[in-house]
Amino acid sequence: MWKKVYILLSSVPVDAFLHGCVGKPLSALDGIFMAIKDDIDCYPHPSKGGTTWFHEVRTVDKDAVCVSRLRSCGVIFVGKANMHEFGQGTTGNNPNNGTTRNPHNAERYTGGSSSGPAAIVASGICSAALGTDGGGSVRIPSSLCGVVGLKTTFGRTDIKGALYDGGTLEIIGPIASSVEDIMLVYAAILGASPADKLSLSPSIPCLPNLSSHHEESSILGSMRLGKYTEVIIIPYPSNSGLCIYRSLYYCLQWFNDVFSPDISTKCEDILNLLSQTYGCKVVEVTIPELHQTRTSHLVSIGSEALAALTPHCQSGNDKKFTLDTRTNLALFRSFTASDYVAAQRLRRRVMYYHMEIFKTVDVIVTPTTGYVDTLDYSRILALPL
Repeated sequence: MWKKVYILLSSVPVDAFLHGCVGKPLSALDGIFMAIKDDIDCYPHPSKGGTTWFHEVRTVDKDAVCVSRLRSCGVIFVGKANMHEFGQGTTGNNPNNGTTRNPHNAERYTGGSSSGPAAIVASGICSAALGTDGGGSVRIPSSLCGVVGLKTTFGRTDIKGALYDGGTLEIIGPIASSVEDIMLVYAAILGASPADKLSLSPSIPCLPNLSSHHEESSILGSMRLGKYTEVIIIPYPSNSGLCIYRSLYYCLQWFNDVFSPDISTKCEDILNLLSQTYGCKVVEVTIPELHQTRTSHLVSIGSEALAALTPHCQSGNDKKFTLDTRTNLALFRSFTASDYVAAQRLRRRVMYYHMEIFKTVDVIVTPTTGYVDTLDYSRILALPL
């Protein structure tokens, strides 16, 4: 059953009247409908983060910076979209508000944590939506719902006004039905915060001219696509803490590390199409320490999520968390300051590896997810026999 939808209509900005712009488009985005994930501020409406209570301890005093920039472009915000509670999961399952259904098959998950924004775009209700992403929360649901999602480079957009706006991983990113629409929304929200401009010094962005087919062809023709298919051997630790290789190891082919072979086959077809049609060059690359990078990411994003939530979770509020959130926060509390520092050291080393790789390729190509949209077993088990 459909739940209530709250329409957050934007009035025509006062500046439009003052400057005689009524009847003239404010931008290419003027008048389009967009939804906002429930952890991004849109004044005066609450940001609940997928809970039933978080708005009681964290008030919204103004728009998030990205929301304000889109308002100035004439975007009409139609509602706050559902999400996995506090972003602590990748299925989109939410016992508080009900789990968002995949528009292509109601018995399958959308992916998460930006489940609502991806489903709204995939169903055609909105042309685009804003989500947040620190570990796949825009990219995973976009992939499973068949739309386009962008996790921008950290510092390219201003995270101020999102629930996790004090970390080093989380970004606000667009979801849309096409790459072209993604570029339009991205261009509108682009712009680092003053602090990021000083600390990160982001380079000037370069966006292609969508009206020029010749430019599009020439750009694609010069692209070098990095593909990582080498077998990685990850040893299992023994009881003594030492790693043993022999027969106890876990092999991983990064590009082909998928649950469904159809995924890698489709990705191979796309690479062949780009090579044959546009002359793109596919280059084999090696990315060291991927297994350790995953651990570093978990420690980093977990510690930062815990730091952001702890001030708001006093007086027994932590007992209102769903099981996913409680489980994750219990794990995050086990991380030490030394773990976090070690994770940052590894991140810097991994950044160096990628800088070296990008001397030989322009992009690294990989499947977004290793599986198609999975079945929502809670829904299936509830069906009558």
